[in-house]
Amino acid sequence: MSASLLIAATAALVGVALGVVGGWVTPPRHLSQRAIRVLTVLLAVAAVGFVMASAMKSDPSPAASHSSSPVPVGSSRAGRSATGHSSVAAPSPSAAQLPKALANDLLLTIDTGAGSPTLYSWHLDGTNRERLGGTGSTITPIVVPGTDNMISPLSPPNAKTFGIYEVSFGGDVVQQLTFPTSASFSDEDVAFAASSKAVFVARTKTSMIDSSTGTVSPYELFEFPLAHPSDVRPLTFARDVQQIAVDATGDVIAGQCAGPKGQPAQICTIDLRSGNRTHVPGAEGTTMSDAALSPDGKLIAYDAFKENPYGQSQVFVYDLSRHTTTEVSRLVGQNDQPVWAPGSNSCLAFHHYETARETIHIACESAGSWSDFDTTATGANPAWFSPPR
Repeated sequence: MSASLLIAATAALVGVALGVVGGWVTPPRHLSQRAIRVLTVLLAVAAVGFVMASAMKSDPSPAASHSSSPVPVGSSRAGRSATGHSSVAAPSPSAAQLPKALANDLLLTIDTGAGSPTLYSWHLDGTNRERLGGTGSTITPIVVPGTDNMISPLSPPNAKTFGIYEVSFGGDVVQQLTFPTSASFSDEDVAFAASSKAVFVARTKTSMIDSSTGTVSPYELFEFPLAHPSDVRPLTFARDVQQIAVDATGDVIAGQCAGPKGQPAQICTIDLRSGNRTHVPGAEGTTMSDAALSPDGKLIAYDAFKENPYGQSQVFVYDLSRHTTTEVSRLVGQNDQPVWAPGSNSCLAFHHYETARETIHIACESAGSWSDFDTTATGANPAWFSPPR
């Protein structure tokens, strides 16, 4: 029976009861006047209850219809993280929240859910997922701006190790860029300077301890023009840097470097024109990784397990000229793998992992404050793709 019928029936019974009390309706002989009064009160209470329940069910107010909506970082409606600290969900991006310059960009991610690394593209709101193909590597390719080509570490079927290749989105090899001379060498760590179109590679060497175990260590760092991969320039003064990143011009390189003796790895930057090296402060005593230089070379994003009230690892941005560090992610779980948007010094994407779910977030800075958006795109190792216009 619907609430409206129940209300109508109750109102009718209350009317009859009031008629009996008022003397307009003859009551049943077995009911006393006291019983009739009690029945009248009970029926009136029931009627009020039905009316309130019906009103609450049909209430279109925000509190009733949007109680599960995402909340911006900093909102007072917060949950509790696994560490006992307050946490909030990040809203999904909208056209109003993201810079117009990024409106047509796509995100690339690597998904290993099917058993082998597979590359996917996404719109920035997490829709239109498209499978681009298997990569054989968990490292997301770097898109060459203005083209449909990517720079990627690959290990072809007949190869004994990884080399760097330029490939099309269709999976065709455009050119092989590096040629490791031995199976003990591997080229998987690569960066690309968008303006100068120079490729940087940090080659590693595996030294076998026995037939099944070995140690991997930095071997050499070098660069070459994408158009002339044979014109190799060794960067011997930076050979110890790993997880490399470069600015748009290729003048500054950043990456993971050795910390003080006995301490975890840190992040450092090296000016390739002068050779000057700078260590990024603020997270000494904990591992820093996944360095990413902004296109103008003035900001460096990284992740660290530095103590914080939100979760485990967080994404930070260090201003190389102002010597200030800003916490960007402020989320529970692990937050890592930051990557700057093409041509942007104020927006980056990063990987968020919490309770067996991987999603990609976008963070943008405005007036000194960072806002975090959950794209709902899944996978890891995000990269950006700006389709040719």
